[in-house]
Formats: sequence, C-alpha cells, structure tokens
Amino acid sequence: MARGLVVAAPASGMGKTTVAVGLMAALTSRGEVVQPFKVGPDFIDAGLHRLATGRPSYNLDGWMVPEKGVKGLFSRAMGGATSAIVEGAMGLFDSAPGDPMAGSTAQIAAWLKLPVVLVVDCSHQAGSVAALVHGFATFHPHVRIPMVILNRVGSARHARLLEDALSSIEGVELVGMIPRDPECRTPSRHLGLVTAQDLPSPSYWVERLRQLIASHVDMDRLLAGMAEVPEGGHGVRQPAKGTGAGGPVVAVAQDEAFCFYYQENLDLLVQAGATVIPFSPLRDRDLPPETKMIYLGGGYPELHAEALASNRAMMEAIRAAHRAGIFIYGECGGMIYLGQRIRLRDGREIPMCGILPVAFAMEGRFQALGYRQVETVEETPFGPVGIVLRGHEFHYSRIVAQEGGTAPFESSAPFQDQDCHRGVKTGNTLAGYCHLHLGSNPEVASHIVDFLRRI
Repeated sequence: MARGLVVAAPASGMGKTTVAVGLMAALTSRGEVVQPFKVGPDFIDAGLHRLATGRPSYNLDGWMVPEKGVKGLFSRAMGGATSAIVEGAMGLFDSAPGDPMAGSTAQIAAWLKLPVVLVVDCSHQAGSVAALVHGFATFHPHVRIPMVILNRVGSARHARLLEDALSSIEGVELVGMIPRDPECRTPSRHLGLVTAQDLPSPSYWVERLRQLIASHVDMDRLLAGMAEVPEGGHGVRQPAKGTGAGGPVVAVAQDEAFCFYYQENLDLLVQAGATVIPFSPLRDRDLPPETKMIYLGGGYPELHAEALASNRAMMEAIRAAHRAGIFIYGECGGMIYLGQRIRLRDGREIPMCGILPVAFAMEGRFQALGYRQVETVEETPFGPVGIVLRGHEFHYSRIVAQEGGTAPFESSAPFQDQDCHRGVKTGNTLAGYCHLHLGSNPEVASHIVDFLRRI
C-alpha cells in the first residue's frame, strides 16, 4: 500500500510550497516514488513539484471536477507510486463562496481520507500558536490534522516556547520546526511564483529545500503519520517528443512562454486516442509532422513577446495551419499569441500571429480572477451546442480591440457579479481567457479527437 498526506496551512504565504516541495525531494532521496498533487487551479506549483519528483503533478479541484472524477484521477496518477504528497491551496478551509467546503483543500483531504500536516508560520507568535492549531484540528469532523510543522522559527528560545505551547494539544504531533532561511524563498512575479522553467538554478533550489526539510522535520514520524491509500492504476503519461500511439497529433506548446496546463487535459486527449507531442514557439521553426491540433496553453507570452515575434518561421507555420483548417486552441496567454498584437506595460506594441481579430494590453493589476463555467453556443471541436465545462480565469491582460470573429461560449462567474469573456472563434481557431479543465466533462476529449480524425 502507498501512503499519502496533505500539506496545508491556515492561510496563504505560510510556506506550503517550501514544505511540500522539500518533503517531495526528501522522500524521493529516501527511495520513495512520490506522486505530487496540487489542490486548486494552480499551474506554477505543479511545475515545481515535477522538479522534485520527476513525475507530473495533477490538480485536484472539487469545484471544477466532481468527487468521483477527483478520486479516479488520484487513483490513476498513483500508478507506480509509493507516496502521495498533496499541496493545498490558500488556507485549509478556504472555499468557493456559498459552500464551506467546495473547492477547498479540506474537501480534497476529506474525499481522499488523507491526514493533513498543518504548516504554520509562527514568526510573529509564541503561545498563541496552540490556540490556532487547536482550532484548525477540531474545526471539521472529517478533516484530520494529526501533525504540524512550524515554519520560520526565530531562535532556540522561540522554539522552546512553541514546543511547550503545542504540548497541551491532544492528538496533534509536532513533527518539524523550520528556521527562517531566505535562500529557500521562491522568487515571485505577477501571477504568482516564478515557474520551474524560469528558476535561475532549479536543481540547487530543490536541493536546498530537501536539506531544509531533512534537517528540521522528523521524516520517520511524518511517514508514520501518513495514511495508506490503495494502489493506483496505470496513469497515462505524456509521451516524449517524437513518440505516441499513432493517433491524430496534438502539438502542445511547452516552453518558458507557454507552460500552464492541467496534466489531466493532456492525459484525457491521449486516452481518447491522440498523440501528444510538445513543441516550442520560442525555439522551433516548424510544427511536429502531421499536426492536427495546436494547443497553446497559458503562461507568460508578455515576458517573451519579442522572442516570440522574432521567430517568424513558427508564426507562419501556425498561420498556415489555420488556413489549412487545423484545429488551434488557445487559453489566455495562448490567445494573446494568436491575436494581432500586445501592448506591454512600457508602451511597446509587439505583433503576434495575427489569426484572431483581437488586440491586447498588459495592465498592472488583475483584470479577472476566479472560477468560470462555460457553455458552447455554437458547434465547435469540443462537441455540439450545449457542451458545459468548468475552469478558472486569472490574467493581467485585457482586450483593447476586437473586430470580427464569433463568441462561442456563454461564460459565467458563479461567485462574482461580473461580465465574463465569451471566447473568440474564427474558422477552426478557438480561444478564450478561461483555463478549462477537461476533467469537468471528460467527453470533450473524445469529441476533440473525433473532430481531428475528420480533418
């Protein structure tokens, strides 16, 4: 039997990612095969997990994907793994409005029956940490918190005060006390932490986190506190470049500019019969042979706009694919790349592929952030009219001009009173701001592959 746990915290910014990635690296160094997961619609942490484990990280989200789907995804991903580390999102009980559990880390822990190790930033408290931990540990009957790790401990005296305070809490074991270590802080920028592709020294960073956890967390006690989970099935892995099952080729943009993908989306396309092959709009001069679909995920095209524009050969290859009726799908950053141009914050305007009749500008703050539900209002490669999907939207860019194209979606923000982008479609090129999770409607992958077989 494999073992698993959830790494959570009372709030964002307490060190969940530091502890989760460090635990993954420390367990891997002990011979464990660690399968990473991330709660919620977060692509950056998932990429960091892969650095530590060598395995793709899967997003578990109870609002976008129903309980049965989450459990099935977890089981498939666990194929061949001996340990599961699930990194939470925000605070443990932070959820979608109107439901105290939907979309929360607590919901995933309860569904999977996994214990929680609570990571607490104790830098500005001493005895009060006991009240905080006691409150979280007793808050929900189906969420178990048998372990706590204290982060950013200031001194030996501070450590003694904290340890004394927590000794009064029955059923919660202190398994680690991590000192402040500025070298282990992950650099950040707009949209969150720096991606795995852009870390200056990724192997050094992972090793520093491994050493930090191995030195300050009792790994034997932590392993003993993990719950057994059933052996997983055989999760579908993304094929290496140049390989595949012989089905229609889906070319997936993967480099520093485009790196935001739900691994389950790629797996579902493969399960439906597609051959998934990565390519780089930054460096490659042509698409993979026999490409039937181009999938341009989100990322940071604005940071690489000049390099993308200078690769004229790739832009022309994508324009030629559009003229030939190849299905092109862009999400957020991918939509920007397919558009006419982007105005950067310094005022420069950089030309993009020029396929979609839209132009964009970068702003200094979020233009949209939150869950989305979309329903198709015209036939698309996703299937007939009325296809419903769920996803998430977060971006600093906005559309400043649009002349033409159709709006293929009805899009709603279930927990916000705001207008939502309805996507844009011209020919077989379809794009939108929403990062759609195909696990919310797995039939869509089959519709896509059936469409690809017909073109």
